[in-house]
Amino acid sequence: MDNIDTAMESFAKILVKEYYGGEWLLPSDYADIKLKDGKKVKVKAQYESSLYIQTRMSVDNWDFDLLAVILFNKKGEVIKALEFDTQKTKKGLTKYCDKDSLVLSFIKDVPEEMAEARPNEGVKNIIREIQNIIDSELKNLPDMLPEKKTGMISYYYIIIEDIECKYFYYDGTEESLKKLYEFAGASKAFTCEDNCGGKIIKFLDDNEEVKAGDYFIKDGYNRLFHILTKQVFNEIFITLEDNKCIPRHIHDDYLWNCTEFDGTEKTAEDIAYEFGDDYEINDGVLCFETEEYGDVELAKGDCMLTNSESGEKIFGRGYSVYILSQRSAGGHSSYNEIELA
Repeated sequence: MDNIDTAMESFAKILVKEYYGGEWLLPSDYADIKLKDGKKVKVKAQYESSLYIQTRMSVDNWDFDLLAVILFNKKGEVIKALEFDTQKTKKGLTKYCDKDSLVLSFIKDVPEEMAEARPNEGVKNIIREIQNIIDSELKNLPDMLPEKKTGMISYYYIIIEDIECKYFYYDGTEESLKKLYEFAGASKAFTCEDNCGGKIIKFLDDNEEVKAGDYFIKDGYNRLFHILTKQVFNEIFITLEDNKCIPRHIHDDYLWNCTEFDGTEKTAEDIAYEFGDDYEINDGVLCFETEEYGDVELAKGDCMLTNSESGEKIFGRGYSVYILSQRSAGGHSSYNEIELA
C-alpha cells in the first residue's frame, strides 16, 4: 500500500476534528484531538491498496481513548471511516504485530488466517457522518476563500518551488485524453476500452476508472495522484497560474520569517548584525560576508529568510502567505493552513 501523503493526512484530521469537535492538542501530545469529556482521539489515514489491506501504522504510545481511521482510495475519496474504542479493540489490533504497531487488516477482505484479528466490539462505522461533512462543508469551496479574521492570522513567507505541484483537469474529450497521457508520462499506464460507442479509461496497474471531471496532481518527485472531485481538489490545494498548485496545509519547515532590505541602514543592520559589523551598501546593494553562506548581496526588496523550524537562512525573495490556523501533526510538529497573501 502507498504511504499516505501529508496533504491527505491533513485532510483526514480536519474531517475527524469537524466530526468530533473538541480542541487540537499540542505537538507534545501523541493524540490529535481532546474532546469535551476529556477523551483523546488519535487520527490515522491510509490509501487503499489494490488487494487487501495489511499495512502497518506505528503506534508507539496508546495514550488515547479513540482511534479514528480514514481510508482513501487513489482518487481521494473516503471509502472507509471507522472509530475504535482502544480499550475494547487494542488486543485485536495488535495481535499480528510486533511492538504494538497497528495492522488495519480488518477494514477490507483479508486472508482467513487474519480474520480473527478483527475486533468483535468497540468499532463504529462513521463514514456516513464523515461523508455528510464533506458534502455539506465543501460544496461551495470552488467559489470561496478562507475568511481572514483580525487577530487570528500570522504572516510568513514560503518558497513556492519547494512545494509546487502541477495539476491537470480531464474533461472527457479526445483532446483532453491525449493531454492526460502526456501529463501522466511514464508514471502511469492506461487502458482504453470501447463500451457501447463510448470509451472507458482505466489505470493499468489497479484497473481504476478515469472519468470526466477528475483531477490529476504531479508532485516534485514526479508521482501522480488521482483526485475524483473538484471539491476535494480545492480542499487540499491552492491553484496558481499555468496549471500549478500548492498544498493548502504545510509543515513548519516550509515557513520562513522574512527581513526585507529596503535600502536603509536600519534594515541593513537588522539583516547583517549576526554575521558581524563588516557590511557596506554599494549603489543600493547590501554586501557582507558569512562563513556559512559565503558572500551575500541583497538588492532593495531582497530578503533574509529564516526557517521557522530549523533556523536555516536563505537570501532572496519568497512569497508571502497568511497562516490561518495551526495544529498538531503526528504529535511531533505543527501543520499550518495557508492562504496566499
